[in-house]
Amino acid sequence: MMSKKLKMYSLALLVVLLNILSAIVLKTLADTTPKVSFLVIGFSIMALLNLFRMITWYFANRNFPLSQFHPLTSLIFPAMLLVAWAYGEKIGFFQISGALLISAGIVLMGKNNVEEQG
Repeated sequence: MMSKKLKMYSLALLVVLLNILSAIVLKTLADTTPKVSFLVIGFSIMALLNLFRMITWYFANRNFPLSQFHPLTSLIFPAMLLVAWAYGEKIGFFQISGALLISAGIVLMGKNNVEEQG
């Protein structure tokens, strides 16, 4: 059986992953010549991804304190830098520094043990 902390981390990772996939679909749509059928398919995929993300948030909010779960989803910011880099965008010192600060904040906020409050 999965520990409560591992469940929380897994749900947070799923939220981040769904958010990244949605952003990739939107970026792909924005970078192509729009065809109606392509847009409909793309927006349908985005809608499904966001529906799954909302369902994941629902279960997370039922089972974990918002003050612990929500900061974990901030991993989207450092992860999105990797996506931008994969698309060939230039990543500068300030973006990297900001991502490191966010990551450090997540680690500091995660020092509170989930089992103590759950």
